[in-house]
Amino acid sequence: MSRKVVVLKFGSSVLQSPADLPKAVHEIYRWVRRQYRVLAVVSAFAGETDRLLGTVESYRDANPEAIARIVATGEEVATAFLALELDRFGIPAQVLDASQIQLIAETTSNDTKPVSANILAIENVLQSGRVAIIPGFVARDRLGRVALFGRGGSDLSALFLARQLGARCRLIKDVDGIYDSDPAKSPAAQRFHQISFADALALGGKIVQPKAIVFGRNAGIRFEVAALAQNYATTVGAPRSLLTRKNSSPTPLKIGLLGLGTVGLGVFQELSNHPDLFEVAGIAVRRPELHRDHAPTHLLTRDCWEATDGVDVVVELIGGIDPAGDLVKAALASGKSVVTANKLLLAADISLESHRHLRYSAAVGGAVPALEAISALAARGESWGFEGARLKPCRKPPNIDGALAPAGTSLANPHFHHTPLAAHNSKTGVPSAPAVGAMGWKTGVRSAPAVGAMGWKTGVPGAPAVGALGWKAGHIVSFSGVLNGTCNYILDRIAAGCSWEQALAEAQANGFAEQDPRADISGSDTVCKLRLLARRAFPEADAHYLSATGIDAIDPDWVQSAARRGGRVRLVGTAQLAAGTVHLEVKPTLVDASHPFAQIRNEENCLLIETAEPDAQHIWTGRGAGRWPTTAAVMADLFDLSRQLRAASYEIQARGAEPRTASSGFGGQREKSEFLEPSAPLSLDLPDPRRPSVSPFLSAPHTPQPSRLAGELSRLTTDNRQLTTDSDHWPLATDSGGAA
Repeated sequence: MSRKVVVLKFGSSVLQSPADLPKAVHEIYRWVRRQYRVLAVVSAFAGETDRLLGTVESYRDANPEAIARIVATGEEVATAFLALELDRFGIPAQVLDASQIQLIAETTSNDTKPVSANILAIENVLQSGRVAIIPGFVARDRLGRVALFGRGGSDLSALFLARQLGARCRLIKDVDGIYDSDPAKSPAAQRFHQISFADALALGGKIVQPKAIVFGRNAGIRFEVAALAQNYATTVGAPRSLLTRKNSSPTPLKIGLLGLGTVGLGVFQELSNHPDLFEVAGIAVRRPELHRDHAPTHLLTRDCWEATDGVDVVVELIGGIDPAGDLVKAALASGKSVVTANKLLLAADISLESHRHLRYSAAVGGAVPALEAISALAARGESWGFEGARLKPCRKPPNIDGALAPAGTSLANPHFHHTPLAAHNSKTGVPSAPAVGAMGWKTGVRSAPAVGAMGWKTGVPGAPAVGALGWKAGHIVSFSGVLNGTCNYILDRIAAGCSWEQALAEAQANGFAEQDPRADISGSDTVCKLRLLARRAFPEADAHYLSATGIDAIDPDWVQSAARRGGRVRLVGTAQLAAGTVHLEVKPTLVDASHPFAQIRNEENCLLIETAEPDAQHIWTGRGAGRWPTTAAVMADLFDLSRQLRAASYEIQARGAEPRTASSGFGGQREKSEFLEPSAPLSLDLPDPRRPSVSPFLSAPHTPQPSRLAGELSRLTTDNRQLTTDSDHWPLATDSGGAA
């Protein structure tokens, strides 16, 4: 697989009831954003196993396999609920049971151990971009009968499957690691940064199933024990044990929330579910009287400056440029962190994007981590540049006329059908309705470019082929995407037979479209997202050339005719780099039924990235519109900031010893944490935030106060493009001080 895999185990201590499922979703999405494919192993909800065992107490000498089947239903229910919750937040997922992955147990007993598994089914789900969900501690014996791995057996399931997949493994518990004594009883308890198998068996048996620890020792597999949403873990399986000393206990981040609409309400509800991490200090809304059923009255205000006074983080969910622009810039100037989903503001002001305190994952893609995916692939690519008169050899990109590239240079992907649908005229203003070929786009432009001997032609007079740029392996060649869930929903409803007006009304009723949908249907929303992605993909490009057509004048008959013939019409944004210039295009496009863009439905988004590698196609899907997908992205940024604040909470020391000096190699050093570290601050030429405003959304003038989070940020190494999230190199070095 082209991306790393992590196995996350969620036990009943963290999933006590269905109400806790969003916490697991946020943890899973955290790893998805980090470019991991995720396998979730899930236990039954708290108390459910005991309840099920109680139902069979009256049966003497009962058939063990029958009991196992009854008890296993607890895990099956929990996995199904997690799949539903992931779907609600827009994250594709699929449940697999023990028979589908052929997880075979040694015996038929209810305290057995695994011996083999066929992981092809898991790999297929992960490769498709979905989260795989497996019920914990359940297997089949060699005759197909249900068998169990005993109490705490989900730990063993997770470790065994991680070994089979060659994956990282993290056991999510209600504590942030293994301690030398019970932290609930002893305030002096110390957490292990890393622990040997022997010490883990002696101390961690109540936290991790002993059989799982023994399995890890015998198989030579390290694993992690961690809490939800925390930046630290205990690595189990190190040659020696190292303790940590807690330096501080950070208080929750104070949040100022601007806007309580579709997304704002979702964010407020999720913030309220994590009182240990976040405290909402104020909520600015236009009409507080309309929101008294949604939030405490004392938090509601019409004054944006009041809502953001003295907070650590400003969450801007107003949208638009005015007054959001002034509010965001004032917050940044005062040292506050800002989280926003405002793609219009960011696309209009390029200076904001690189600010150390600004996060905007929710601006593109909803639950699709589009910006993170582009950034990760761009970081993998090597440098590019003109080679003067010399042409450097490069792989030939796919033929944009729809034919396959020659043997040996093809970047073919089985998702693509090699026979494009015929074009169909529409009311889009495009001379000929575009179609998708085997690996790329027909442009619909009369002077459609062809592929030269060395690479892409740009369609721009005098522009050189990409071969002149000298592509290197890993470099992003181009990307395209269905980036507006509103338009996709409308197009699918029209394809199903709805009128334009009915489709739009349904999109608005379901929260996918604003009351004024012009930004979506005109294509301007997609243009903004395309610009943000292009800046990440091609940071050295000096100019962007753009053509855009929306769906506001599309012919419903064309959409419905395409659907009857097996195709789909999608509003597609495409970015391609040629001769140092990025060419952006947004327009309705006809795709074949086998194309990834045709596989998504309603408000879903899809991003397809092509690189100059053998596995050149990278596909991401998920819901791109609605309350919960965007909430997931906003909360992901907020969780990152929370972990960032806690970055200096622990120091590492030898077991049973006082912290040593930094020169000793490990004593006194801080653990690495899980967040994007900030870059150097950007100097902003700001308007006076205290000036009176004519906007009804702004009230009394105010002087912004600095954030305590800014002080924490200033102490940290600055590099806003480097992930230091507890280490992506696995297994971890045991003596380096890298966090688990």
